[in-house]
Amino acid sequence: MKTCQGCGIELQKDNPDFPGYVPEKVFEKANTCMRCYRLTHYRDLQPSPLGVEVYEKAVAEAIEKADTVFQVLDIIDFESSLHPEIERLVRRKRTIGVLTKIDLLPQITSEQEAIEWAKKRLRHTDEIVAVSGKKGWRIEELSNLRGEVTAVVGTTNCGKSTLIKRLIEGAEPTVSPAAGTTLNNLTFTDIKGTILDTPGLWPKGRLLELLCSECAASLVPDKKIVSKLLEVKQGQGISLGGLFYLKLRSERPLVAIVFAPETVEIAKVSDERLENHWQSLLEQKKRPPCVKCQGNLQFEKREMRVGQEDLVIPGLGWISFRHTPASIEVIAPRDLQLPKRTPLVGPKDRDKHKNISR
Repeated sequence: MKTCQGCGIELQKDNPDFPGYVPEKVFEKANTCMRCYRLTHYRDLQPSPLGVEVYEKAVAEAIEKADTVFQVLDIIDFESSLHPEIERLVRRKRTIGVLTKIDLLPQITSEQEAIEWAKKRLRHTDEIVAVSGKKGWRIEELSNLRGEVTAVVGTTNCGKSTLIKRLIEGAEPTVSPAAGTTLNNLTFTDIKGTILDTPGLWPKGRLLELLCSECAASLVPDKKIVSKLLEVKQGQGISLGGLFYLKLRSERPLVAIVFAPETVEIAKVSDERLENHWQSLLEQKKRPPCVKCQGNLQFEKREMRVGQEDLVIPGLGWISFRHTPASIEVIAPRDLQLPKRTPLVGPKDRDKHKNISR
């Protein structure tokens, strides 16, 4: 059986509409399927062609074979990384929590602070390491924790394949912002042992799954996330692109620090001007969302109470509050979950806020 070295799917030359297709004239020489080729060379963000159950089966098989599991957790989208199926499968395995994209956090939060924060959320990890697959930070430290067979698992877009390329010299799994790039288990071996790269599992309630491939990819950050401090008064609100709006209902002003990718326009907007503001973003063709996504999303209003905590917008970012408690109203897509958590970027000395734009 010949498999794609980029995504792990079995290669075939009979049906261009099925996964693993390669044109017959290049089939004998090909190492990757057409989907991986187009992802790599043309950024053709084709959605995953397989069902959730296929991915879950592959991940379960890899964990069963492994003596060590690297559970990859995106520190920028941490809540989406906590998949219940992965939590269930790793309970009896030696598990290393791997916080990826640590280089994208604001500088006022150290690696050790992020690790201590994550420890309180993870129940089955034996150790936690904070790394950057993109920049190669702490990769040697992580590599020393490998077992004879190590399964690398996580949700879609958490950075597994980028990490694999750092851990195994010569490994070339397909890396792209498209959700579900890896379709089946990939096996890589060197003198330290074997690493199994697994498909990402799909989180529930994340914004990326509600958008088209292009808009979703634009929300996967590759630079430090933007942070913006805003004071909001009654009747005012905060808009994150055309995807999320928070309106203050309390009389007392609220201070909010918004953390989001640079592709998202963060603005203080009055309730009366919101519709015009979102329409302006569409006309300027600022992603996200595109016109198609804006038409497909079903928005709803929700009333909430917030304290000195983070309100997480999975797949988009989070908002941290000061001068609380407060009553707010949010306008967000219907299927989007909005969990709260202990602040990731906690209160700092005032003179350290130089990275927060006002």
